[in-house]
Amino acid sequence: MNKAEQNETIVLVGFWGIFQNQIGHNLAEQLNRPFYDFKEEVENQFLRLPPSQFDSIGWDEIHHVEEYVFSDLLSRQGSIISTGSDLVEDKNNLITLVESDAAIIYLHIKHSKSLVKYLATHLYSDYIGEQPVEKILQDYWKFGDEAYRNISDLLLETANKDAAELAHEIASFITTEVDEDDLF
Repeated sequence: MNKAEQNETIVLVGFWGIFQNQIGHNLAEQLNRPFYDFKEEVENQFLRLPPSQFDSIGWDEIHHVEEYVFSDLLSRQGSIISTGSDLVEDKNNLITLVESDAAIIYLHIKHSKSLVKYLATHLYSDYIGEQPVEKILQDYWKFGDEAYRNISDLLLETANKDAAELAHEIASFITTEVDEDDLF
């Protein structure tokens, strides 16, 4: 049997700075499958709303749209989906993912103070509320890493590899024949 059959959806999960979309595009090209960027698909849903509704949208509505989009993407058999780092924030999306038949690939990057410092400096303001961004990112990383490890079918280290290399590794894993006796 193949680890992931041709009609099985592949979901790439992980944190900032690992270039999920580039990896997903490369993988989709190598496996001749459609690619979807979860965040882009969510944004497309909001673009369909009349501009007058933008101001009235709250977090609950945003999460409902994300849940709808994620369920829809998971139903597109044989596709590659890049989720973005905030998937772990929504319990319903995690449950939907775990209950799906998708192959979940955790693109892991080692936590480092320099990466957190870079993210805090370049992507986020210095403080969110009273807590420093670096502390928030470190806590988020710890929580997210554990969640991703628990749900993934494959953990792939991304250090010192480019998107094409990582896509090739995933494609090799997906297309390699696995003897069921070797799994246990």
